[in-house]
Parts: sequence; C-alpha cells; structure tokens
Amino acid sequence: MISTLERDANMTVWACALLVAGSVACGADAPPPPRPPPTPVPTPAAPQEPADGPGHSTGTSYDDALSVPEDMASVAGERELTNAELAQPMRSPAFLSACGTPDTMKVTIRVVIRDGAAIGVTVRTVPDDATVAECIDKGVRGLAWPPTKRRDSMTTAF
Repeated sequence: MISTLERDANMTVWACALLVAGSVACGADAPPPPRPPPTPVPTPAAPQEPADGPGHSTGTSYDDALSVPEDMASVAGERELTNAELAQPMRSPAFLSACGTPDTMKVTIRVVIRDGAAIGVTVRTVPDDATVAECIDKGVRGLAWPPTKRRDSMTTAF
C-alpha cells in the first residue's frame, strides 16, 4: 500500500515532468532562457551567366519611349495591334545575319511601335557586343508594322 506521502511525491514528479516537457521549469525561480535560433549556413551562389548584357540603342530607347505618357483620350478609337501583327516583321530576322550575329549569341530586342514604325528600341546581346547590337537596332528601326496611333510594345528573343 502506498502512503499519502509517497503518492504526493509521485504526483509532484509527474507534474514536474509534464511542466518540463512544456518548457516550464519546476522548482526554479525563472524559466530557462530561450534557445537561440539556429545559425543559417551560407550556401555559395551558383555561378550564373548574365541574363542579358547592357542595352544598346541608336536613338530613343525602349524605356524612354514608354516613359512618355500616352494621351489615352486621343487614341481611344484606335485599335491595338495583335500579337501576330507585332511579331510579323520580326519573323524573318534577316537583320540578324546582316549584322554578323554569331549563331551562339543570345539577342533580346525590345521595341515600342506607333504609326507603323519603331519609336523606341533597345537591343541586348550575350555576350555583349555593342557593334552587333547597334546594327540590329538600326535593322529593327527599318521594319514596318500596321499603322495605328496607339502605342504598342513587344519583346522578342533569338
């Protein structure tokens, strides 16, 4: 038979065990200090090839052309060019080979169009080659799109 004293002692042990499991100290004046957060282990960044080189433009750049506010009231009746209409002049990129663009070069062309012509162009190449990029820019500026007073833009990559 268990005495009252033994029963009370067992209950105290169980109570302390439950409290300790809940991170509360039993019989101490203050709870234990919180554990410090784990120190993050730095992982080395994988070497990355630049997504694109610096942009080149022989006139108004893509970003500059888009930064000019468009008077939406004056173009309200004008239609937007479809994706197919925007892409059509760029489908036969003869201007790439005319500029001596190597097959291994990545080319990104961003163009803003209004009234059937490019009003802003930025060309990026990887590896960066300003001569080739500027030649491509001039080629794009010579292309024609369907005329509309609305400003349209597109980005394409080769």
